[in-house]
Amino acid sequence: MWISVWKICIAVGFLSSCVGYAQEAYELKTKPKVKVRGAEFSKKSKRPQLRVARKKPAEVYRYGGELNYRIRTDLADQVEPRLYTHTLGFSYGVHYVPYALTLAAVLTAQYQSAGERRSEVIVDDNDTELFVNDVALSMQKAFTLAASTKADVTLTNEFPTSSEAKREEYRSVTTIEGNIGYGLFPKRLSVGLNFGAYYIWNSYQYSPTTFEANKRNGSYGNLGLSLVIWEGLYVAGKAGAQISTYTDGTSDMTYKNSVAAGYRWTAVAFSIGLSNGSYLDQGDASLWFVDEYRRILSASLSYSF
Repeated sequence: MWISVWKICIAVGFLSSCVGYAQEAYELKTKPKVKVRGAEFSKKSKRPQLRVARKKPAEVYRYGGELNYRIRTDLADQVEPRLYTHTLGFSYGVHYVPYALTLAAVLTAQYQSAGERRSEVIVDDNDTELFVNDVALSMQKAFTLAASTKADVTLTNEFPTSSEAKREEYRSVTTIEGNIGYGLFPKRLSVGLNFGAYYIWNSYQYSPTTFEANKRNGSYGNLGLSLVIWEGLYVAGKAGAQISTYTDGTSDMTYKNSVAAGYRWTAVAFSIGLSNGSYLDQGDASLWFVDEYRRILSASLSYSF
């Protein structure tokens, strides 16, 4: 009798186990699944079913440009009324993100004013007060040399379109320029080295205006410091030298130093600067400019988009 009871208990236990497993299998199929941190699993399952998230396509091209205005005057020029040069610039380009390569076109125009009265830029009845100064195409490649060191190389070809350039028959100016920046204190103090060389493609060996030898090519270098005082407020200074070679085989060396202060917003930047020396930056000097001492006071406003 006891053996029969024992057999009955075993049979009942076996049937209960089968019913339990069947019920659990039914719940696994019918109960909703829960997603936690990208993994998918059911409440009864201990083995998550991972799903691979789709990555957002990487950005390949970026388009943008800049619109700027600059006014400058030479404090060393004692002629009255004082002469002011106004420059309008517009640039637009595309940046190829994978190779940090930028292609851009630049258009500049300028006019001059004397005191409250506008004056013609060139002493010529056919010239206008506002004229296109340069059309340029440029290509820039950026590099990251180290965590705090960045560099770039820019190749530019300018096509002068102003009246004096046509009179002197300057065809174009090719420039290659490099910049290296090193952060002494990240986001606060940095030092920069700027250097470059240019070649002027001209038609005349001697200028038909000054009857002097035209400049053929040159090279330059500048060393500067920049300090961020507060957020976008900064001060900067640099000193440099330039070597110029002329069509008659002669050459000379000139020097310059400058200081500047400004503020940068997200897309807007403003700066004022003062430079002293016997040559100007290429963007400020006309091709027929004869080197002499200059003290240039300038202010600029730009908007990037």
